[in-house]
Order: sequence, then C-alpha cells, then structure tokens
Amino acid sequence: MVDDNPKNEIVGAEDAQQRRIKYNQAVRSARLVTLLLSSVNFSVNRKALDPDDADADVKPTYGGRIKQVAFDAKEGNLLCTVEWTVDFKYKRKRFVRCSADYDVAYGGLVGFEESTIALLAENVARPASYAYFRALFANLDWSAELRSPPLPMVTFQPKI
Repeated sequence: MVDDNPKNEIVGAEDAQQRRIKYNQAVRSARLVTLLLSSVNFSVNRKALDPDDADADVKPTYGGRIKQVAFDAKEGNLLCTVEWTVDFKYKRKRFVRCSADYDVAYGGLVGFEESTIALLAENVARPASYAYFRALFANLDWSAELRSPPLPMVTFQPKI
C-alpha cells in the first residue's frame, strides 16, 4: 500500500528538525571533562613481509567505533569508550595491528534524552579522540621503524 499523505513527510521533517535542535543544544552545553587513553595494543609481524618486495602493495584499513556509552541523566555526565583500529595487510596477511581505547567524558548535559546523548557520543566524542589515536599511531610507527604514511586527516560529517 502506498501512502500518498504528504502530512507524513511534514511530520518526519519536523521530527528531524527537532532532533537537530536538541542535538545542537547538547553540543553547546557539553563540556569536555577528560579524554584519556585507557588501553593500547600494537603488534608487528615482520615475517609476513617480503624483504625483496620494496614496492609492496600494502593496504591499510582503519576505523573507529563507540564501544560503550554511560549517561547519568540526573548529573548530566556522559562517559563513553571509543575504540580505534588500524591494520596493514600485505598479500592478505596482517603485519601491523594497532588498537586503542579512549575514555571520553563530558559534563553539562542535564535535561537531555539518551538518544541525543548517543548522537553526541558518535558525532563529537569519536572525532575528538581520532587526533589522539593518529598521534599515538605515528609514535608507534616511528618506534617500530615501519615508515608507513601518516594516517589521514579525516573530516567527520555529523549523522543526525
């Protein structure tokens, strides 16, 4: 059955607009309390590399996700854990893996719904922690003498 009722589109657009307004209010109210490295795992498998293949086709993959979100609505505090990973593969074998967890805490969020706070964690806490992960990986890469290119600068587009 096809719904030809344009009122549904209007209601959906109004809901999206209200969600944006609440999200923007939360972003303005949020105060970063701390951003801490809570765990790191770095491994290099040099046996997976062919020393004679200087022009190796190495494929890095990286990503970040929110592992955990804890929100105290009464106190207005958000604590979330963000996990970042990067893998380098050579001929389908992983030879470098780096993963790190960051605990990110925000205050000043009294009066906001959990759905708005989940958006804040994804759109604000995750990008805030990426710069720290990028610097951490650069340091580990240098220490292991991998000489890989820096992780890219990333532009995050809010998903509201």
